[in-house]
Amino acid sequence: MTTDRLRLLFTITLSETGGATNNVRDLIRSFYQDHDVSLVVGEDGPLADTVRALGVTVHVLPALQRRINPVQDLKAIAEFREVLRKERPDVVHAHSTKAGLVARVAARMEGIPSVYTAHGWVFAPGPPPLLRTVVWAMELIACRLGTTVACVSRFDQRYARSRIGLSAKRMEWIPYGIDDRPLPPTRPENDRPIIFMPARFQQQKNQPLLLEAAAKVADRDFEIWLAGQGPDMDASRELTERLGLSSRVRFMGDRDDVPELLEQVDIFVLFSRYEGLPISIMEAMRAGLPVLANSVCGVPEEVTHGTTGLLSESENIDESAAILAELLDDPEKRRAMGEAGREKFLAEYTRDVMARSFLSLYRRLAQPRSHESRPAHGSQPNVETDTTASRTSTRSSKRNRRHLLNRA
Repeated sequence: MTTDRLRLLFTITLSETGGATNNVRDLIRSFYQDHDVSLVVGEDGPLADTVRALGVTVHVLPALQRRINPVQDLKAIAEFREVLRKERPDVVHAHSTKAGLVARVAARMEGIPSVYTAHGWVFAPGPPPLLRTVVWAMELIACRLGTTVACVSRFDQRYARSRIGLSAKRMEWIPYGIDDRPLPPTRPENDRPIIFMPARFQQQKNQPLLLEAAAKVADRDFEIWLAGQGPDMDASRELTERLGLSSRVRFMGDRDDVPELLEQVDIFVLFSRYEGLPISIMEAMRAGLPVLANSVCGVPEEVTHGTTGLLSESENIDESAAILAELLDDPEKRRAMGEAGREKFLAEYTRDVMARSFLSLYRRLAQPRSHESRPAHGSQPNVETDTTASRTSTRSSKRNRRHLLNRA
């Protein structure tokens, strides 16, 4: 680039709170002061409000919807192209399936490099078969229209190569990163160990496995805190009663103080059936907690078995009970694993680490466009621009499009 300042356009379908949306928020927070940043979303909401408060331009495209609708999707592509012509970004960074498709198509048509962060692949095992098939077909096309796919885990990289044939040179491995939160001076001394699982009550998260495992080690003294809401919450309450654990299990509902709760408990559990790269595990490591989890998808990349936590190799109640008992019986092991987990978090999963990786990627992608002369962000082109220069700029833009086409 001729200057250090980049023009970055981020996009995601929904403007809610949650893993992928929070990742977009954190990236914008990392770059908006030193670069020209804008955001495209399909709706107003918490993300849009937070970003506007930073002084970042937000474009809301109502046609950008989560559900598949060919008419609306084509309209969204056309509207997205209009935004690209206005913002003239160096790089488009897309998140979520629908925004990822629309943005990559529009960016390709405008000759702009694009990055798509795959927050786990929807066509991986877990989601309904029909949805997996539809998204797989979409990604076969979209991944070849975009410039680069950023995978949050090595597992996702391998899966993309095997299922959609995406070459290694078209992918980057950039894990999530979150803000550090210094540990309190002292952790409370609980009368009995507290096991904590913050997760939505749904089939994927598998709270029943924790409850069944806990029932097998009920001769030990412990308490379970379950934070979250969801369609399977009533079933988990009923299971708790049947297992005779009602006096030990606390259903806490949705909480906005999970970081504080993590500083009050002793063991973190996430027995999900499938995951991408769970941010909740990073938060637990940041809080200095040992982690118990199923060894699925990207989880083994976060949790070093025997060092920062313990992994169950299968969805097996007896095995899950065994690793739970191991930590309940050994306070010193809990402490050592928690300390090792925090060290790994600081080395690999902070927002600064993630931001440095993405900035390096953005600069590499923007480099082929560095010779293109463009007005500063937010300014209007000079109406008296020489026609020869205008023709030169047009030819330059065409060369850029051919460059991107050749990379596909």
